[in-house]
Amino acid sequence: MRYLLLGILFLTSTVFAQSDQKSKEILDKISTEIKGLKSFYMEFDMSSKNSSTGENTNQKGTGYVKGNKYFATLGDLTLISNGVKSWTVIKDEKMTYQNDVDEDDDDAITPKKLMTIWEKGFKSKYEK
Repeated sequence: MRYLLLGILFLTSTVFAQSDQKSKEILDKISTEIKGLKSFYMEFDMSSKNSSTGENTNQKGTGYVKGNKYFATLGDLTLISNGVKSWTVIKDEKMTYQNDVDEDDDDAITPKKLMTIWEKGFKSKYEK
């Protein structure tokens, strides 16, 4: 779990930096550990920046993952999946959206994919 949180903090601080071997080794080790877990709990902070509008948002979230099932919260969203169906509950709007789970969909974000998102398309840099 320590590596998981360290990896998330490392990832968020270095997403736009150049890739280097030491950071790749650390992230590869974290990916291997996460993929080997049958279940895990996570707490995270998510920041997004829109350079075209100048809008910055920060949200906190939590999640429980067991196999391909999960329950997560992020702001006013609740994300639930039983491995076959997934639901997104938007509390403020009192709306629920349901989808079929497609593990082969590269665009679909699941908690396990989120925890290894740095494997494709991201650069990293080790900083002391």
